[in-house]
Amino acid sequence: LGILGAFGRAAPYLVIALFVAAVPLLVMHGYGFVMRSPNFNIKHVHVEGQKRLTSTQVMDAAGVSQGPNVLSLNLEDAVKQLIQHPWIASAKVTRELPDRLVIKIVEREAVAQLALGAVYLVDRKGEIFKRVDSGENYDWPVFTGLVREDLEEDAPADRALIARRLIRGGITLLDSWKKID
Repeated sequence: LGILGAFGRAAPYLVIALFVAAVPLLVMHGYGFVMRSPNFNIKHVHVEGQKRLTSTQVMDAAGVSQGPNVLSLNLEDAVKQLIQHPWIASAKVTRELPDRLVIKIVEREAVAQLALGAVYLVDRKGEIFKRVDSGENYDWPVFTGLVREDLEEDAPADRALIARRLIRGGITLLDSWKKID
């Protein structure tokens, strides 16, 4: 009874030790199974909010495609990549398990062009967001009279402030003119 008695007293501790050792192994194998399982591969990407951009352009900007595991995608990185696109003002990327990715964007709305040597697009807030490439033709009014140095980061604060106020004032004038028209 000596050995069996000692084993009987140690049995609960052995069970606990086996359980503690098994849990990490089960978690590792479970993680590996989920990450390799085709059930979690991206099969559907739903894009919302695009007007000018296509779903494919938004997916390319986010760096996502159908196929990879939906859990392996870094959502924060996808959002950071999206807002680098000049037409995208804000973005949100979410997973819908098991195999769906949802990308919601808000596109910038250009209201004018700004001639600073090159021509740039300006949104409703007065933010310059995109250089107009050759071959692109837009039918927005063109603001002139400012120079690039007025808007650069190292410009004197008063010059930059005046330039930004002039741009916003031009947008306000455009809005008033549209109401009359």
